[in-house]
Amino acid sequence: MIEDVTVIIRGAYERTEAVCRQLMEQQAPAGHIHLIHEVPFSAAVRKAFEIGVAEKRPFTCCVDADVLSAPNALQDLREYMKSRKPETLMVQGLILDKLFGVIRQGGFHFYRTNHLEKAMGYLPEEGSTLRPETTLVNSMGKVGYPWVQANLISGIHDYEQFYGDLYRKCFVQSRKHPHLAPMLKTFWREYQAVDKDLQMALWGLQAGSVSDEQVFINRTQFQDEAQELLALKGWVEKGELPADFFSLEQIAAMIAEHKPEGILEKLSQSFSYRDNIDVYRYGAKKKKQSAVYRVGHLIETVGRKIKEKG
Repeated sequence: MIEDVTVIIRGAYERTEAVCRQLMEQQAPAGHIHLIHEVPFSAAVRKAFEIGVAEKRPFTCCVDADVLSAPNALQDLREYMKSRKPETLMVQGLILDKLFGVIRQGGFHFYRTNHLEKAMGYLPEEGSTLRPETTLVNSMGKVGYPWVQANLISGIHDYEQFYGDLYRKCFVQSRKHPHLAPMLKTFWREYQAVDKDLQMALWGLQAGSVSDEQVFINRTQFQDEAQELLALKGWVEKGELPADFFSLEQIAAMIAEHKPEGILEKLSQSFSYRDNIDVYRYGAKKKKQSAVYRVGHLIETVGRKIKEKG
């Protein structure tokens, strides 16, 4: 058990909330784990930091309820953070992402608690960005408190989610990563016949691409629209998941067995993670070197080649 970490599960009533919690309770005492439901997402970031500061443990780990932990994720991130210089604000791991089909950056955000009070001063105004936490950590990097990308696969993301949540997520993705849309559409169309999650993802992305409505990181937005779509298609929303639906061993096996084929193999080959590097990411030039930019470039390239072959 990891005793010196406060864990904040940031929930939006995801289908995997109880699963996420039971996996974390195998790594940290139950009394150190908090489930919050603040909306919008910027309010959840603030609340998580406030809890971490109030509990006064050396480390505060924030994880969204759609992320399911791999074995020893907390321990690995804790040891990695302890190897970093004291000014390091946050360490981020890697996740096996259901919707992207690859291992990518994201998931656990492992913070040094003594920097959180200062960090709250850099939380952007709601509605000014779709990435409030990313904006915050990049702003802190500019003033000497970098975050670090670790080459540690700490869990899986977006598996077994409600159809309605997948629709909303991918509606938002159309705005967060518009340059990814061509390749995501190619991937999802290829696999939608065998995976209804990807069919719903495709519908969400397509709807977001043609809508001019302002979007927020808020589960209630597009909820009615998603339910109307389910009714129109004759789909029934998924039921609740039991807390023991996944074990740590199952998560480890899913990660170990991940062998992307076809278009996903080409996508995975584009990823390279530089371990132990401070991340600041300020300015357009730096942003273009991010993993998201590299994936977007590959998406466009592979999509063009597929079109040429067709």
